[in-house]
Amino acid sequence: MDFYLHNVRLSADGFKVQMTINQSEKYLITDWKPFALQGLPEGENVIKLELLNKKGLRVNPEVNTIIREFTVKK
Repeated sequence: MDFYLHNVRLSADGFKVQMTINQSEKYLITDWKPFALQGLPEGENVIKLELLNKKGLRVNPEVNTIIREFTVKK
C-alpha cells in the first residue's frame, strides 16, 4: 500500500497519516514509505487514510479523507 502527499512532510511531531483497516485496526504513519499489508481476511476490505496535524486533528476531512475498498482472494 502506498500513497502520495503533496506539500506535507510526515514526522513523529508533525503531520501524520492515520490508516484504518476495516474500521477496527488503526495505525499512525509518520514516515512516507510503502507498506505491505499482511493477514487481511479473504473478501471485501476497506482502508481509510486521514491526514492529521501535529495535535492529532484531521486536516480538512472533506478533502483529505480517502477510502478504498478492495477484495482479497486466496
